[in-house]
Amino acid sequence: MLDDGRVTDVEPVPVLTELSARERELVRAARHGDELVCGEVSSNLLAATSDPDQQVRARLIRELLRGEHGELDPHGVRLRGARIVGHLDLDHLETSAGLELTGCAFTWPITAFGAQLPRLILTGSRIIGLYARGLRVTGDLVLEDGDVRDSVQLSGAHIDGALRASRLRGGTFDADDAKVDGDLRLAHANIISTSAHGAIRLHGAHIGGQLSAEHLRCDNPSGIAVNAEHLDIGGGLYLDNAHLTGHSPLGAIRLHSARIGGQLNLTRLNCANAGGPALSAERIQVTGSLHLAGARYAGRGENGTVRLVDAHIGSQVNAEHLHCDNPSGVALLSDDLKVDGDLHLTHARLTGNSAQGAIRLHSAHIGGQLNAEGLHCDNPGGSAFVGANLTVLGNLYLISAWFTANSEHSAVCLHDAQIRGLLNARWLRGENTSGSVLCADRLRAERSVTLRHARLTGDRQAAAVHLLGAHISGQLVLRDTGIDNGSAIGLDLEDTRVDGTVFFPAELVCPEPWGGSCRYSRSVGLDGFTFDALSDVDWPEWVHLIRFHTGYYAPSPYQKLAVAERAAGHDSNARHILIAQQRDLHRRSPGALGGPLARWGHRLWGALTGYGYRTRRTAAALLLALIAAGGFGLWAGHVDTRPGYAAERTAASGTPGQQCTPVELIGLGLDRGLPLAPTGLRTRCDLDTATTPGQWFTVAIWLVQAAVWGLATLAVAGYTGLVRKTA
Repeated sequence: MLDDGRVTDVEPVPVLTELSARERELVRAARHGDELVCGEVSSNLLAATSDPDQQVRARLIRELLRGEHGELDPHGVRLRGARIVGHLDLDHLETSAGLELTGCAFTWPITAFGAQLPRLILTGSRIIGLYARGLRVTGDLVLEDGDVRDSVQLSGAHIDGALRASRLRGGTFDADDAKVDGDLRLAHANIISTSAHGAIRLHGAHIGGQLSAEHLRCDNPSGIAVNAEHLDIGGGLYLDNAHLTGHSPLGAIRLHSARIGGQLNLTRLNCANAGGPALSAERIQVTGSLHLAGARYAGRGENGTVRLVDAHIGSQVNAEHLHCDNPSGVALLSDDLKVDGDLHLTHARLTGNSAQGAIRLHSAHIGGQLNAEGLHCDNPGGSAFVGANLTVLGNLYLISAWFTANSEHSAVCLHDAQIRGLLNARWLRGENTSGSVLCADRLRAERSVTLRHARLTGDRQAAAVHLLGAHISGQLVLRDTGIDNGSAIGLDLEDTRVDGTVFFPAELVCPEPWGGSCRYSRSVGLDGFTFDALSDVDWPEWVHLIRFHTGYYAPSPYQKLAVAERAAGHDSNARHILIAQQRDLHRRSPGALGGPLARWGHRLWGALTGYGYRTRRTAAALLLALIAAGGFGLWAGHVDTRPGYAAERTAASGTPGQQCTPVELIGLGLDRGLPLAPTGLRTRCDLDTATTPGQWFTVAIWLVQAAVWGLATLAVAGYTGLVRKTA
């Protein structure tokens, strides 16, 4: 520093001049574009007793790259099998010559903060650590087959080519916010770290090509194994056959909000996290397919073992033979998941322990089929499969699936779901120790729903199968279905609408669906149940189910059955059904009829007119009343009142007091019994009301006349349908 305070230039560090023979060979090789081979790559290169002939000072390498030993060949510095002594300082170095150190060993870490190199090759080398934040490599950065004692730090680096670290062994691999225009390869790498932020860190990184990490082994007992939140990959991400272990509430593999331009392949991946999710891929976007086939995940906690919440998969999700366990939470948490193609869960095995469910697809959207054939799902703490508000544009297959649950709601929840195809649950096995087995209230299925050969066991506290308010555009098939729910409602179809045929054998509810009484207590909900036709059950059996196996009287089941029979051209069956309805009304809801007199009138109305549905019976009763009227007249003419008879000739006949002829007596009864159209016989023969017998016969015929009036009215009303009630 001068006296006026001005700072003079710092004296430059002198260039190395006393070079060993091996170092002079390196200078010569670098200037001629040759590779200098110092010896075989061996594990003793780091030892202090290593052959001095294999040693090269790190400072010389920096001087060569700076051009302080003459102009270098474009191949740059290439060295094999050397022991690099000292600190290889590449910080802020800008050079046009590349650096290739193959099979070398370092006694100090390598630093390359803010450096710019055309390429950096460290294949097979043993490194204390590589610290290169902000590094720019216009070619490839190669760490393949390397051993790193500490860590690799490439955060903010920009690699124009590929970053190849296959078979790398070492500590933390940090590439947060790095940009790799080519591929990133970590296949067969073995990374062990205790960093809470991640053993492999790719947070906010951008990979222009694909990320290949097949057979990767990564362990972090103190944090995330692979932290790739907000990762952006132009190609695919391959982690198949990898083994990953973490311990973090954020996940062992964290792909939150990542974007994958190709497919995400996690086939046969083994991943465990004792502190949270195994795979956390919330809001991930995958342009291609997601492959989870044969993978095994073990996690803990309510955040789930595999998290795909609000994820978007542009093609299909293949999770065949997936194994997923969570002893304290959800196994597969996929609320609001969107899959443009198919979702395959065939033969998967998932175990959870959460009131939220073991598999959650709440409000998910599947653009193709959802195939869960052979799926096995257990949850001792809640529902097994939660698909409320689920939308499936194709078919939903639950064939031979097995669900066990302990939920006050249901083992399988599909309420408000929309299935554009068919719902096929043949051979489904479902058990719930605390609630329903299948709840599909307000389900919309545009094709058929089949539960054929299903075996469902509930807990007697709620209906085993709920289909309240569901709408099935095709058929409902319940053939060979077995429902065990004790005396509670086994199947609740209230307000369900089936546009096609319902295949519903009565034995599903009652082993003996006939007779005027029933000793079996199983129940079915049929109020508001609408269908086009019934199969596997005849109408008397269905009436038996309505009368003895519904929880309360409701007119709707009878009305719907009558409509179906009438539509099939069976008017007589429809009348029998509606008569059975009125009898059930009187049996189970007499209060709806009114007081005792009203109930007696209802019973008499049924006996005389079949509640308006048997008008022939009314006509027969009217005929009997008229016969009774004629009979009373004939009888009265033979009752001796001395000197006359209870019915005798009148003064107008010219022979008063004489016995009337049988025809006159019958005519007398009809004349008095008919409300209208008198015969005129009473002018010659009439009842003698001055006598007591004549008065009794008069009263009797009045009663007959009243009955005739009533029966005539009922007959007319019955034929016109005025007295037929639907209540």
